[in-house]
Amino acid sequence: VKLGANITLTDAITINKTVTIDLNGYAIENKTANNTTQLGNVADECIVFFVDGAEANLTLNATNGGKVIATGDGSTSYYNTAVWVTNGATATINGGEYSNTADPANDGCDLIYGRDGGKIYVKGGTFNFDPTAWLAEGCTATKNGSTWTVSK
Repeated sequence: VKLGANITLTDAITINKTVTIDLNGYAIENKTANNTTQLGNVADECIVFFVDGAEANLTLNATNGGKVIATGDGSTSYYNTAVWVTNGATATINGGEYSNTADPANDGCDLIYGRDGGKIYVKGGTFNFDPTAWLAEGCTATKNGSTWTVSK
């Protein structure tokens, strides 16, 4: 899938099979808090990509740049997550800009999050939260101000 315009979501995009998305210079943003499709009734939940299940494999490319933004209702609430990977799923991030409005002091405000066997490989991109827990082998993350840049 290659984006051809900016996209604003009202709920997360659930990935349960192999999907490659090229941001192609555009932004995909979820501005809705209290999404209930993915986690049930979790207050203040805002997820852009919810990658779920052992058959799920998401690859995010950014040939001409692009952004993935989780703003929810604009608050600093929990679960403003760009990529959530769970239940044995895999996500590979090859570039783009990833941001959210969560307060780093909040527990559970991860920009990129994996649990229950979810595997995440960050190979490139810029992030407003520390992505080092998810770096692919041979990649490094450099912090400049409040922005982390990942490169090979």
